[in-house]
Order: sequence, then C-alpha cells, then structure tokens
Amino acid sequence: MPRPNPYRVERFMTPHPHTIGMDQPLAKAHDMMRSHQIRHLPVLHGGKLVGIVTQRDLHLMETFGSIDQEKVTVEEAMTAEVYVVEPATHLADVGRTMAEHRFGSAVVMQAGKVVGVFTMVDAARALSEVLTTGAPEEEARDLASVAEPEVAVRAPKAHPAPSARATAQKRPAAKKPTKKKAATKKAAKRPAKKAKPRRAGR
Repeated sequence: MPRPNPYRVERFMTPHPHTIGMDQPLAKAHDMMRSHQIRHLPVLHGGKLVGIVTQRDLHLMETFGSIDQEKVTVEEAMTAEVYVVEPATHLADVGRTMAEHRFGSAVVMQAGKVVGVFTMVDAARALSEVLTTGAPEEEARDLASVAEPEVAVRAPKAHPAPSARATAQKRPAAKKPTKKKAATKKAAKRPAKKAKPRRAGR
C-alpha cells in the first residue's frame, strides 16, 4: 500500500509559473525575471517543456564576453536536463532528490502541462511549516538540505592518542655537557693520587 501523503509538492509549489519560448532572446528572459522577481523560467517549444533557464544561467552566459542579448536565444543558455515531478509527489522525495543531484528547482507537470515550479525558496517556506506543525523528521531533514544546499555540517575529526614513540620524539633532547663541565665531572671520578713522603735532608 502506498504511504500516506499529507505533504504533497503541489501544496508548496509556485503555481502557474511564467514560461518562455526557447527562441526568445536573453534580454526577454532578463526582463521577465526582473519584473516578476523570479529566478527560474521553464522553457517551452511548441507547448512542450524542453528545458529551464535560471538567473544563474544568464549570468554564466555574460561571463563568456560581450554578447548581444537581443540576438542570443534562450536555447543557448537553458539547461535541457529538467527535474520533473507530479503534483502528488511526496515533499520528502522531492527534497531528497533535489539535494542529492543539486537541482535548483523541480518543474511540476500534469497531463503534459507545466502547472508549477518548486524552488529552494518554496523549500524554505515548506520547511517552516513542517517545523511549525511538528511533521515527521524525514520532511524536515530533506527540506533543510535543499533550503541550505551550501551548508555542510561536518563532525570534528577525532585525534588519536600519540604513540610512545611520537611522545618520545616530542620531548626535548638532553643538553650535552660543555667541555668544562665534562672535565670537572671526569676529574671527580678519578681516584685521588697519594702524596709521596719527602726524604729528610742530609
């Protein structure tokens, strides 16, 4: 039996997202993102999803040098690999997949049509609701990994106890005695010479 699905991605997605044609110029994509304050645009061709273009993709194109944004089309900047899910997909599954593959968004489709987009902003909003309502830990963990993709929590490394040899190597070496001290020490070890008796004068 399928597990209960109280957290469907359609509850948190951005519905009726703006889309753009693959043959549209980059300038058009820039204008749409600025005017609607969005960072992801599903790309269509003949009404079918063929890719997605993001604000990051547009900035990457600009690093290639001086380009005419009125002549370069969205097709040249878009990403053809799109993560597509259905509206009823479990929120934890979407979050886990986005985190594992570093997807910045998921396009929600139904009957071959784009009905929504689920981004990291939506994931942060969903995480807030999940934590507030006390949802299962699975949703919170997977959504946190999407909402904060660049944060890696690392456990401190355990340092093994130093071996006896390593400890001995760290101890300061004994100072060598100076010549003066060595001579004094050597003289102290020698037995004292007995004095010869003097002969009486004639």
